[in-house]
Amino acid sequence: MWVLSSLWAWDFWVWFADARVSIMLIVAGMLIASVAELERLKRGLVTGVFVSMVITLPYALTTGVDPEGAWIGAFTHKNLLGSFYAIGILILVLFERRMAVRVGGIAVCLALVLLSQSATALLMVAATVASVVIMKRAASLPPREATAYFFSISTLVLMVLGFLAVQLSTVVSGLGRDGSLSGRTEIWPAVWNQIMERPWTGWGPGLWIRQTADPARYISRNAGAAVAHSHNTLLEVLLFWGVIGLVVFLGVYFGVIRAGWRIARIDPVISTFTLGFIAVMTVQSISEPALVGWVGMLAMLHVLCQRIAGEHHRAHVTSSVDDLDVERLVQRPTVVKTPYREPPRA
Repeated sequence: MWVLSSLWAWDFWVWFADARVSIMLIVAGMLIASVAELERLKRGLVTGVFVSMVITLPYALTTGVDPEGAWIGAFTHKNLLGSFYAIGILILVLFERRMAVRVGGIAVCLALVLLSQSATALLMVAATVASVVIMKRAASLPPREATAYFFSISTLVLMVLGFLAVQLSTVVSGLGRDGSLSGRTEIWPAVWNQIMERPWTGWGPGLWIRQTADPARYISRNAGAAVAHSHNTLLEVLLFWGVIGLVVFLGVYFGVIRAGWRIARIDPVISTFTLGFIAVMTVQSISEPALVGWVGMLAMLHVLCQRIAGEHHRAHVTSSVDDLDVERLVQRPTVVKTPYREPPRA
């Protein structure tokens, strides 16, 4: 999708400056998932969480705080810090086997989420906990009941998130917070107007780089400040790639959900991590665009789930062949010889 959008992007070099990082991350994620040993991949994710803590904590204690006092650490926004450590909690719960290290790491991650003062990040933490609980419950059910349970819960969650996305301003106002969602309610209508200018193919990645040209100029003017993105994943996808891109994006999104659920009985840990990541990404998508690194992670998880399912299938086929009595199958049939008798003479 990123590559094909270069055909209709209004400036190829602007498209290239924006898309190259995303394309590289997608390719890198797919390669890592294809060749890396599973245990090393798990240890690498755990190590990445702790390395980020070593970088973020000193940074946050010095200059990594925004004007409102929220911790952002080495990240550009508090929601990014919050989303990263919400996923960090999921990684430590599933992949870290040493109890003391796991508990300590989760405590630090949760503290960073709280210090980010991000309500979205707290919802992401709730999503990770819910994912683990739902998958544990599904694992205790027979296969057909587990599938019905999982998809019923998933449908209910999507309906609730859809309601929140539509009525988010009202809900937030009722909680005593900024009803404009930090200016998002002015940004979203302006973004929608520009989507309607090119509804099928969108404007192509890179449009935010040139703030002096539409659609970025129009959106920033109507929002009253310079805008760097749509603050919503579906709007960002429509603005970049139109309806065609949205269909492709949702196909990938639900494809990863299907791949994750497919290995629920084969590798429940990776299955839970995949679906937990999807849950966090879905919450993030309401108020921020979950594209660049998120899509690279989606690609990696999709390939990883397919790889696990493929290896399980091959092992099952090999085991079935080994169990067959090959000698019995290839044994020549026994020929019963009967004595020759002359036919009666007339």
